[in-house]
Amino acid sequence: RQYTDRVESFGLDEAWFDLTGTKRLYGEPLELARRIQQEVYQCFGIRVSMGVSWNRVFAKLGSDLDKQMGFTVITPENYRELVWPLPVEELIMIGRRTQLKLNAMGLFTIGDLAQTDGMAVTRRLGKIGGLLWRCARGFDMSPVLCSGHQEQAKSVGSSKTLVHDVTTLQQLRQVCRVLCESAAARLRAAGLRGWVVSLALRGTDLRWKGSHQVRLLQPTDLASDLTAAVYGLIDRQHLSSLSLRSVGIQVSDLVCGPGFDQPDLFSRPDSRSRQRSLEDAVNEIRVRYGYDKCRMASMRVDVDLTDFDPLGHLHQVHPVGFLRGPVN
Repeated sequence: RQYTDRVESFGLDEAWFDLTGTKRLYGEPLELARRIQQEVYQCFGIRVSMGVSWNRVFAKLGSDLDKQMGFTVITPENYRELVWPLPVEELIMIGRRTQLKLNAMGLFTIGDLAQTDGMAVTRRLGKIGGLLWRCARGFDMSPVLCSGHQEQAKSVGSSKTLVHDVTTLQQLRQVCRVLCESAAARLRAAGLRGWVVSLALRGTDLRWKGSHQVRLLQPTDLASDLTAAVYGLIDRQHLSSLSLRSVGIQVSDLVCGPGFDQPDLFSRPDSRSRQRSLEDAVNEIRVRYGYDKCRMASMRVDVDLTDFDPLGHLHQVHPVGFLRGPVN
């Protein structure tokens, strides 16, 4: 980031960076890349390998060829000699199952994949097959994103694997209440509202009972709206017997900005703004003093079941995917 604003992390220990346009400031990009590699070692004692190419796929592949301070340059002139002889599983996005499917087609190297009929790979693997075929030929035009770039969320939700099975509708509603409060707080923190509310239930056999959803009359970020919608979904399923292991709530079809609250014909015009202020105050108390300091009285009916903080900070590392959106 000292030399370019286009640094895109890939997992914990890898990153792409784009030196296009840095020549006038720092000289030849290739020499600058070597300098950065040496600076990392001199400052931190970490030996990093580098792959330099005109696209992200081959840059990633080149960094894997020599792990001990390797510096591999893959160009449009030499990629057939350097890349095509490699096993097909060396290409990004090709795991064990995809490798077996390609091998069954007689494709064992990246060159085999690149020189075969792209339509045949697409028919066998779907859209991802065509993408892999293009990557093997160096047709990757995806840009390196700017530092700090964050993808727009497509949904916001909360789910919980419970401490004991849910066997009554009362227990299910209590859990859903906690999850709805969590989802609403996250929506407001992100400045989002959602049109569609979904409820997912998984039984003790670890099978999902299907996802049921409803579209609201207006987008919302209020826990009261989400709770009412989820309770309605529960009632519509006419559940006679329950044996649930986990419950999930999701809000999708998101829109940005505060928007406008359309009041109900028979409600007070300021009722929704007052409800939002109330929920913000409750959330502020929880953030400052702990989640258990301000809770609904109904949550005390089964303390073991509802005694969890869905907004708690968990030390989890989520893998970063290479694809950012639909496969084109």
